[in-house]
Amino acid sequence: MIFTDKTILDSINKGKIVVHPFIHANLGTNSIDLTLAPHMKTYVNAEDYIQESYYLGRRHFEISDNVYKSVHATDGYFIDSKANNETRKFEIPEEGFILQPGQLYIASTNEYTETWNAVPKLEGRSSLGRLGLFIHVTAGYGDVGFCGQWTLELVATVPLRIYPNMKICQISYHGISEKPNIDYSKKESAKYSGQMGATESKMHENF
Repeated sequence: MIFTDKTILDSINKGKIVVHPFIHANLGTNSIDLTLAPHMKTYVNAEDYIQESYYLGRRHFEISDNVYKSVHATDGYFIDSKANNETRKFEIPEEGFILQPGQLYIASTNEYTETWNAVPKLEGRSSLGRLGLFIHVTAGYGDVGFCGQWTLELVATVPLRIYPNMKICQISYHGISEKPNIDYSKKESAKYSGQMGATESKMHENF
């Protein structure tokens, strides 16, 4: 069962769902629009293919054409799933930042959320999907008891300019049949519990 606006509001009033800040105008029929935090990260392992440039007087990082060619591990470009990969953090200027096609950008929502009576799910917005933007890479489901800001894995199919604090995605809530034995906030293996800001992969902790 997917929560409607009435159930979402009732859950917020009862403290079963927390969205902070909550903007009532961002409440849809069965979801809440969330906004883009003003900082993102990229993996430094891609630095050989990153060239610094300036856009409207602000520094940002632009992926060169080389990264779109056939890239092999011997070229020095790869991310090791067993390693704690270094990232570079940068600010999205008010004038906007152009996402380069095929490059992964780690971003996050401004909103902090908690969900205690449902499974939260994050999806893109239709208007941005029509501009070729993916807001996550197979990582849209949350857990009962997840508390934190949502990390986004942004990938654009065309060069796309985005802006800080813009509506970037929507969160919906799927009802559960019963309370879990252990919610996410109490799991010892919960690597992302309480995360704030763009949070890179902690896959290496599984090894």
